Amino acid sequence: MNVYDYIADSNPYVAKEIINSFGYNVVDKQNMGKNLKSLVANEGESALKMVLDNHPDKDVILELYKEDSKPKIDCGSCKDKRIAEKFLNADGFAEPNNAKTVESNFSVVFLAGIVVLAFAIVSKK
Repeated sequence: MNVYDYIADSNPYVAKEIINSFGYNVVDKQNMGKNLKSLVANEGESALKMVLDNHPDKDVILELYKEDSKPKIDCGSCKDKRIAEKFLNADGFAEPNNAKTVESNFSVVFLAGIVVLAFAIVSKK
């Protein structure tokens, strides 16, 4: 079930009022969710805001994701290094790229292999 069907099924009268407020008439009362989806496709963000303002669980969702209820984490003050490591790059600054380190390690090992092989060829003659 998508959000349009959920809102329309929970309160079909409100769904009809939303559609009517944009100047449309409801023709198919059996598919109010589809009507809301079509309204948002035609009218855009303003219709979407009005539809979501009438979500039956809006208050619960807002309470759950309220900004003040999120824990504030300051990794600079972490005393335990293991805890701080969980939040590496939490500030958005990228760590040095490890791909170059792996590439240079591979190059060194490959070059050492070639030197050993060349030494074996030269010493055999």
